Amino acid sequence: MKGKYVISLIVLLASLSVLPATPTPSNITSTYYPEPYLQFQYGPPSVLQNFSSSSTLLYPDDFIAMLGRVVIETDGNTLFDPSLIQMNISLDLTIEGYGRDPTSGMFVFAEVPVELRAISVVGGSVISSVIVEGTTINLAPNPGNVLKGTSSMITYLVLVNTSQGYDYFIPGTYYTLTDDSVIGNFGIAAEESGNQDPIDIPVSLEGSDPEDTAPFLPQTVDPTPDIPFEGEGYPFEHAFILSILSNPAYFDLAQAMITGNRIEIATVSLQVIDALPDHEYGVEIAFSSSDPLGFAVHLNGDLSEHGIPYRLYLGDSEIQNKQFTVWRNLFTNGTTIGEAQKSITVSVDPGTAIDEAPEGTYHDTVTVVVIPLDTL
Repeated sequence: MKGKYVISLIVLLASLSVLPATPTPSNITSTYYPEPYLQFQYGPPSVLQNFSSSSTLLYPDDFIAMLGRVVIETDGNTLFDPSLIQMNISLDLTIEGYGRDPTSGMFVFAEVPVELRAISVVGGSVISSVIVEGTTINLAPNPGNVLKGTSSMITYLVLVNTSQGYDYFIPGTYYTLTDDSVIGNFGIAAEESGNQDPIDIPVSLEGSDPEDTAPFLPQTVDPTPDIPFEGEGYPFEHAFILSILSNPAYFDLAQAMITGNRIEIATVSLQVIDALPDHEYGVEIAFSSSDPLGFAVHLNGDLSEHGIPYRLYLGDSEIQNKQFTVWRNLFTNGTTIGEAQKSITVSVDPGTAIDEAPEGTYHDTVTVVVIPLDTL
């Protein structure tokens, strides 16, 4: 029995002796620098504008927001198969907000697709531009050492819409990642020499202690952030203030239907400040019901409960849900401030919706969007 134990021990030792040593990425570091705030613009961000569109695959009529940059460095000037790994990203990313419908020319509230793209630069040249999707994506599709005598690779991460083109997106408007558009974390993998599998490289977030992963979006940003479109040459130095001067909590739907009269539900004031004296100003203004099908109040404000459609008026003009109308005649008479007021009224058409309505309190939440007119 003693001999059997000796033989087993020898076999075990032999097995242990042939296990390969675990590679350690002692000479590779990675750091992620997210943008402190997000902003859309037409065309590539300034840091990528000197590269050709054929290399970055970013074009002047693309709608782009920079998320951040990943810097991978080595002290041996060799880097193979750098990749983003352990990614948590929705298959279909979308943003929502107001845009100019290309068919009707009207302003509409809609969702449009975006993609996350990674542009990798080494030694002043773009080596790849790839769409970031799935759980793993190689940042340098061509095999071999990507550094070629330099010590680092920079990958710029951008959010891009390629489908709408010029004149769709509106300066001064905020566009929001939809709730089901997840842009989560990522990790890094790479290798210092060829013919080996890449190994995980801890990521340092702006110089902090390295972690297995880092967030694509700044940690101070909401997971579905509002991203403003300012644009180069944004022409508005003045500002507008929209105030609700009166807004009764309730109004009688039945009275509105029986009398056929419009019921005033609010008075709004529009101010322009820091403006030029003796000028006329104006805005485009849109009202959006919480009901995506149109203006309607619902029992207890619950969209799944009974709804009653209503008509909304700004001054004497009927407003269509989620469509812009122009509010002009805002004059600065010898000062830098101008102000105008309008009433908001509603009417209710008789019909089945109100005849069959269960008794109770009905609510709607209306969102107001104001966009400056660039010229009058």
